[in-house]
Amino acid sequence: MSFDKSYELHEKIKWDTYGTRSTEDNVASWKRRDTADYWRHERKYKNLLPLINNDKNATWLTVGDGRFGSDARFLEENGVDVLATDLNIEILQQSKDTGYIKKFEKANAENLQFADNSFDYVLCKESYHHFPRPMVALAEMCRVAKKGVILIEPQDQDIITRERIRKYPPQQLLWRSFVNFARTKFLGKAPIAVIGEIDREDFLPCYEEFGNYVYEVSKPELLKVCYGQNFDAIAFKDMNDHYISGGEFELANDNSPIYRALKRKIEEMDDFCKKGIQNYDYLVACIFKNMPADHVVADLKKSGFEFKKLTKNPHMK
Repeated sequence: MSFDKSYELHEKIKWDTYGTRSTEDNVASWKRRDTADYWRHERKYKNLLPLINNDKNATWLTVGDGRFGSDARFLEENGVDVLATDLNIEILQQSKDTGYIKKFEKANAENLQFADNSFDYVLCKESYHHFPRPMVALAEMCRVAKKGVILIEPQDQDIITRERIRKYPPQQLLWRSFVNFARTKFLGKAPIAVIGEIDREDFLPCYEEFGNYVYEVSKPELLKVCYGQNFDAIAFKDMNDHYISGGEFELANDNSPIYRALKRKIEEMDDFCKKGIQNYDYLVACIFKNMPADHVVADLKKSGFEFKKLTKNPHMK
């Protein structure tokens, strides 16, 4: 199967994070650092600090950094040597010309032009789920990374639900009761009889205009990648995010109704997740090819990450 058509559409179409065509005003807003929308993104960027602060000499690559190179910008602001990349470089060129970022290159995430171990870390934030073949892109990112790859992406809610049902039997009954109530009361469908079995009859694939299927990440799938590549460790952190239209132009202060509503919604989502009522909708995953230093692990844990030292392949010593 050829993915040339998808690559062509990715290269030509300007998109914002939410899959709508970018207006000039929206594109300009990406460079603002004082908005409610940037506050959302900064919450995700701050998860990188345990790696940044413990390795100031590390080199970074950002993949799919099409929002004016904002991922690279955050890294640069924290003293990091970083190269921004995207398949569509029109905006990255503007970003460099105006001094917003220092350097960039055009790159296809599924066929990176860099040698093995070219960068210490590779960051892919909210672009992985847009790639035509994200697992191919992940293999490429792992290839060019010397130390690790960081993904910040939406989580696969079906897989999370399966894991939660398996781990928390009491909540399983409550969840299944709610699902069956909704099916019979509002949808006119028969209840699901087998507890713990997720109904997939209404599953429909989600495709974007530039031809790709929308993938979401999950802990089990990323663990499989790490075990298959015989990597040393992985760190996970769950978090929630929420978008409110207009946040791109509202200041991130308590005088802004959108900012207040945004904070309230995320706090509500966090509370529901802690109570087991719903799942976290985002995942930060740090894939380590080699075991990081103890102080890095300590800072990751302090920042809320779950750190896993992985079992090594006994046949690959």
